[in-house]
Amino acid sequence: MGVDQTKNGLDTIMLPFFSLSNDGSLIVSPLLDQSFINDMKSRNVRTVAYLNNEWSRALAQAALTNRESLARQIADAISTNHLDGINVDLENMPPSDKDRLTDFVRLLRQSLSPEKEVSIAVGAIPDADAASYMGAYDYAALAKWADHLTIMAYDESYEGSSDAGPVASVSFVERSLQYALARVPANQIVLALPLYGRMWSADLSVKGMGLTEKTIQSLIQKFHGTITTVQGKAAKAVITVPAGANPVVNGKTLSPGTYTIWYDNEASRKEKLLLVSKYGLRGGSYWSLGQESANLWDYSVLWLNGAYFTDAEGHWAANWIASAAQSGWLSGTAPSRFEPDRSLTRAEAAAVLMKAYSGNGLSLTKGEMPFTDIPANYWGEQAISWAWKSGVVTGATATTFAPQMKVTREEWSLMLYRAANHLATGESTLPFSDMLPKRWSYTAVSSLYQQGIISGYTDGTFRPNASITRAEMSVMLVKAKEKQQ
Repeated sequence: MGVDQTKNGLDTIMLPFFSLSNDGSLIVSPLLDQSFINDMKSRNVRTVAYLNNEWSRALAQAALTNRESLARQIADAISTNHLDGINVDLENMPPSDKDRLTDFVRLLRQSLSPEKEVSIAVGAIPDADAASYMGAYDYAALAKWADHLTIMAYDESYEGSSDAGPVASVSFVERSLQYALARVPANQIVLALPLYGRMWSADLSVKGMGLTEKTIQSLIQKFHGTITTVQGKAAKAVITVPAGANPVVNGKTLSPGTYTIWYDNEASRKEKLLLVSKYGLRGGSYWSLGQESANLWDYSVLWLNGAYFTDAEGHWAANWIASAAQSGWLSGTAPSRFEPDRSLTRAEAAAVLMKAYSGNGLSLTKGEMPFTDIPANYWGEQAISWAWKSGVVTGATATTFAPQMKVTREEWSLMLYRAANHLATGESTLPFSDMLPKRWSYTAVSSLYQQGIISGYTDGTFRPNASITRAEMSVMLVKAKEKQQ
């Protein structure tokens, strides 16, 4: 299902294996694979069932008529298959179904245990016209029962329309969010963005055909398309299909001529991802996995978390950097820069640990320190004082702290071990050839290794004297905090 290509960028995946029969009862696909669910759990990815009516009004209304029985069936199926919840996506309903849809979500919430997710995908409402034909979605009422609402912010331009345009312009997405935020708390809103575009032919024999990003990239490459990024809207590609080429797209043979494709490239998508942090939303999602271009996961998690670091895009630690930055433990070194492979000084390490652990009951009291190399009003004075008084960091000597000295991997391990209140008791045998039991940092490194917080190198070494990098520090810190939740 393309999960391996996401570079650990998912925390939840919706599984499309729930559907509806004509009488509104639940159908569970035999393709639902328990081994896949178990694999996702081992990766800390939540698996949520996805219930969709395939745009059929008749199926949606049958489901709502049968909602009490359907809710029980869904609850039983989630329990039996060890799923983490349900996302409801019922579309193409008239406003008269509003109360029944809300009641269905209520029944689901009451049928499932509190730790199970109940969420609902709702149509985007950017204006009054949309509010009239999207009237089945009572945002405020749904939010009373749903853990969150997923705003499907796409199809501004749609199949069958003669007007070529973006699937989701920035204005369309932002107005849709503003409508939702007037009715629903920000932490109950997930922004869903499309991983597809739409194509129009010059003669309008093709009007808004949906294309995956992978198909779009293939067409652009094959027919040497020209690309323009229209700020505030999306990317626009123009291709010319020559006579005799006869490409087949979505089962349709394209005739010779000029075609315009609107879609999101990296630049236009980042404009929309900025809205997640701008409005403090619960998060973001995509429709749908497997349609995306190759580089999406290089930048997606960073930008969804407000970590706009161009030098961390594609980095092996990008997701941990995003998490550490979002939590406020590490910040960029300049606008759009994180410098993931730069080493840290002892003063910087103290500052990071104070941000992460000063709420753990460790003292924040300032006072006299014995360090002659920490002048008054030094930028890191409070952090160094906190780290020293809390027993997290000792001086380099009895009278010096050496704030500009680089921190090694074993020094950071000991600092983190102390700040996290020793994490685990006992030691495990380390498999690293350069870490013997008599080494001064052995207990700390062993504890972190036992908890899965730290690892070594492929050559079987730990390299205790190597400088810790900002990326490595981010990974260890995030993992340590997760262990203590």
